[in-house]
Formats: sequence, structure tokens, C-alpha cells
Amino acid sequence: MSGQVNGWTSKTVVRTKEIGDCDSENQWISKTVERTKGIGHCDSENECTSKTVVKTKGIGDCDSENQWISKTVERTKGIGHCDSENECTSKTVVRTKGIGDCDSENEWTSKTVLRTKEICDCDIENEWTSKRVDK
Repeated sequence: MSGQVNGWTSKTVVRTKEIGDCDSENQWISKTVERTKGIGHCDSENECTSKTVVKTKGIGDCDSENQWISKTVERTKGIGHCDSENECTSKTVVRTKGIGDCDSENEWTSKTVLRTKEICDCDIENEWTSKRVDK
């Protein structure tokens, strides 16, 4: 596999309408997450560097006017990195209550996203082949 770049290729993750989705009634409709090479890729030690998750205005962004702002999620070694078999070890992402959180009053509650081995493993090109979200 010489010449391969051990990095994330572009990937789009779409969250469809659910609790906290935004439509014309201030509900989430969808969210696009882009992973590009050099942003969140695995380095020579299979460590994931920081990656940027962008939530664009109009799709549930929050600023002082109750719009989502850009958010950066960091992946550190041992938390979602690729091991020697190019599998992702367990990773937990916790979204805590804060600006734009949704509970019964349309605020986000804490949410945990679990990526477990063989459910979110990397293929021979070090791309994610699948993802499971446990609610």
C-alpha cells in the first residue's frame, strides 16, 4: 500500500429529522459533517488529529441569535484512533447541555455517540466503512 495517505477522505454524515431537528418551526432538519484529508486524519502513529465539524447557518447553527456556531471536535490518541489492524477503538463523544442543547424546551440534552471496534473500522484505504450511533 505504498503511496497511500493514511488520512480521512471526504465524508458526509447527514442527521435526518429527529428530536431537536430544525425546520421552519425551529426544529433540526439535517446536519452535514465533512471530513477532509488533513482534518481529522490519522498520522504516522495512527493518531487522529483535530477535526472541524461545521454546522452551517440555517441548518441549526447557534450564535447570540439562537443560531449554531462552528464547533471543533478533537480526537486524541486512545479515543477513536485506528489501531494496528486499522480498526477504531471505542470512542465516546459527549455533547453536554449548553447553547443549542435540546431538551423538552427544545434544548439539547447530553448525548453520547459510541463508535466500537468492528462497527466503525477502517478499510484498506483507512476510510471509515460504517458507523453506529447509540442513542
